[in-house]
Amino acid sequence: MPLIQYWVAVALSRAYNRIMRRSEGDITASVEKVANREEVSVGELGGVQGLVVMTWVAISFSCLVLLLLSGFILPELPGGGGVLLPVVLTILLVIFGVSLWNIVVLKARFRAIDRQLAKGGGGPGRAAPKQRDFWIAVVAGVLMMALFQIAGSHS
Repeated sequence: MPLIQYWVAVALSRAYNRIMRRSEGDITASVEKVANREEVSVGELGGVQGLVVMTWVAISFSCLVLLLLSGFILPELPGGGGVLLPVVLTILLVIFGVSLWNIVVLKARFRAIDRQLAKGGGGPGRAAPKQRDFWIAVVAGVLMMALFQIAGSHS
């Protein structure tokens, strides 16, 4: 099973390259290797982690912009957005929360890689990405956004 955070980064990187009519770089191929759990060097893994973190930062900022826009636009629709507004806001909040936690988890892995490089390289060891990282981010993101929803409904 591929690593989901990295698979998302590969898909978005390819889409971006197609839109901008750019050729795929070596980093996209490296991210795909990591997504498929193939062996890469520690230095290469550091570059991959940087791209993946930036991809999730872009996802979180995109969600934030869409949240703000939907908060202004949907209430102006006939019927005040009705059922659509809370559904769209909830979906965007969950994606936003998951992307923020992915940034936190991936950044922790990124720091572990930096420490590994400072020690003299070798294999990725404990710094290697794990499938559970994504699920930790999903659970934490959903819980965080659920707490925000509950707090917002009681204020």
